[in-house]
Amino acid sequence: MRFDYRLYKKSVLFFIIIIITAYVINKFVYDRDSSLALVSTSFVLSFVYIIINSNGKYLVAIGCLFAIILSTEVSYFLIFNEQVSFSVISSIVETNATEAKMMFVYDGIKITSLALLVFCSIFLLLSLLTRK
Repeated sequence: MRFDYRLYKKSVLFFIIIIITAYVINKFVYDRDSSLALVSTSFVLSFVYIIINSNGKYLVAIGCLFAIILSTEVSYFLIFNEQVSFSVISSIVETNATEAKMMFVYDGIKITSLALLVFCSIFLLLSLLTRK
């Protein structure tokens, strides 16, 4: 078995990017600077990466869903400078249809477009890293 330097280089680059991304998310979004949060966020990002690069269509769809949820949470923080909490989710659920439409027009489009931009950049980065 030969040592493949290109695969080793891509693996090391992948883990460095995952650690940096996890640190940035934890430091600026969740305001946590601990090793446990870094390891758990790195695990989630690696899990999403592995699922997206799998062969099953359903697994890729689940991985994309996880990546969209994560990028939506990050974009919510970037716009409102607060985390998505239970009170935020319950206030969204308890609103009536006209208020929900107004909220989506004013804030939802900003959050969704930024989340899609983050998701597309993550997906592009993953595809560049896994390209042969």
